[in-house]
Amino acid sequence: MQHQRRINSEATRSRLKRKWRASGLTQDALARSLKLSQEQCSRLLRGRFQRESEGLRRLCAFFDVSIAYKTERLSLARYPAMRRCLVDILDGTRTREHALVRLLRSARALSYTRVPIRRGARGAKLDEIP
Repeated sequence: MQHQRRINSEATRSRLKRKWRASGLTQDALARSLKLSQEQCSRLLRGRFQRESEGLRRLCAFFDVSIAYKTERLSLARYPAMRRCLVDILDGTRTREHALVRLLRSARALSYTRVPIRRGARGAKLDEIP
């Protein structure tokens, strides 16, 4: 199992909103001083984010607020298809392990768009992992 850090958007939002209200600035004035759009500033102050962005970093730095993170345990038991795939691929050698780690790390650069599942005759899924 591995620990994975994710932003706690609710806690970060609460910290930012408290400091923003105490500052007395309007969203428009704050956005101009941070070189953000007012819409982006509003979205960040409402906690509508999942990842760190340049805008979030600027906003936190402006108010001297740290980004709150939550840690959760990642277990392969929650991902049976991934577990089966790893069992099939790994052969116990470090060479294969390192190759797989490089492959998975390179996947971070891919976009996270959902690919529609193609269906064949009688509704059978064609893209499903066996």
